[in-house]
Amino acid sequence: MGKSVQDYIRGCLNESFKHEDLRENPEIIKSCLVPNNYPEGCWPSKYKASLMQQFAVNVIYEKLVEKEEEGVFSVNGPPGTGKTTLLRDVIASILVKRAKVLVQYEEPVDAFCKIGQVAISDEYTPFIYEPDNAICGAGMVIASSNNGAVENISKELPLKKEVEPYADSMDYFRTVSETCLDKEYWGVIAATLGNKENRRVLVNRIWSRFEQEESNVTLADYLGNNKISNEEWQEARRVFREKLQAVQVEKERLNRYVKDNEACEEKREKYLSLEIKLQEAQTQRNDLENQKEKLEKEKLFLEERMRELTFRWEIVKQNRPGFWKSLRKGVRKQYRETLNEMLKALDEVTGGKQKCEKEILSCEDQIALLKKVDVEYENCRKELLQLDEKIGIAREELNAAYADRDFWENIESHATQEACPWYSDRLKEL
Repeated sequence: MGKSVQDYIRGCLNESFKHEDLRENPEIIKSCLVPNNYPEGCWPSKYKASLMQQFAVNVIYEKLVEKEEEGVFSVNGPPGTGKTTLLRDVIASILVKRAKVLVQYEEPVDAFCKIGQVAISDEYTPFIYEPDNAICGAGMVIASSNNGAVENISKELPLKKEVEPYADSMDYFRTVSETCLDKEYWGVIAATLGNKENRRVLVNRIWSRFEQEESNVTLADYLGNNKISNEEWQEARRVFREKLQAVQVEKERLNRYVKDNEACEEKREKYLSLEIKLQEAQTQRNDLENQKEKLEKEKLFLEERMRELTFRWEIVKQNRPGFWKSLRKGVRKQYRETLNEMLKALDEVTGGKQKCEKEILSCEDQIALLKKVDVEYENCRKELLQLDEKIGIAREELNAAYADRDFWENIESHATQEACPWYSDRLKEL
């Protein structure tokens, strides 16, 4: 069995699957809805997809279209909530994916491979060709227990009113669709099939001249009368690649908006943190300045004390007792004790002064270190202003689609649910 069937049966058997509540974990949506994850094509409409529509489109595109994986993806919702609209964007992404393969062929015939030959007669033995596998698998079957709903979708997809305001420029075998199917159709893109009669009617109407009016142009007529030259093919390839490149350039431009927003949020958090740090640093600096001022006063006092002691020291030395006087009992001893006491006092004052100087230097070093917070805060403030200026431009352009922190914190709001994050009018147009 294929993976899709296996997944479906396991689901019916209530086997464990990983379920995520997107309301509780909006990071899943946030990481999915970034410009790089948007398909390169969308359905031609003046409306953008809503948040959950685009989320579904991106997940289906990434898992079931781009990776060519089998699988089941369920989208549930009451009538009128945009399930068909979502389906159209998936169809568009598949068509663009196939076109990206088609432009790899140097000539249109390269898309077909010779697989055999049929002997109709001795003179006529035509070759049989099949499409290259690379361009197969781009079809889609829409099925439901409600045949009426499926029939409605199949009939709506080719309608000109469903591709407003691009109806005049939409063309996929338009002449065939207008004359053989419905004058309100812009192309041969979808049809009501299912039973044999539906298939027979479609083939007769677009291919054979059976029951056709003379003015009608069948697909056989169109292909027979409109041979595409190599120059036209090369031009078509060039134009498509140019358009595809323009989409990539726009997505990169929008990705810069996302990065600027992330950088701004990080910078704002840092700025708020530095604001608190700056207040604390200013308090510490004030304390250190006061401490330094006290130490400098104490140092001045000690320097004055040192000068006083040095002066007294010099006087004592000048009054040193002579030889005969020092022979008197106790004079020499008293002189030495006086010198020692003065020396001890001078050493203590010198040590106190050195300690003050050391503590003053320590205060100055700490103050210098705390002043770096001022510089860091000011640099952060300037960078934040530059980012805010960039973000202001992005906000003005994207309006409700600018997905900042408030956008995701209010994920249940109508404004968030109706918006398509980081999706510009230009990207929609391209």
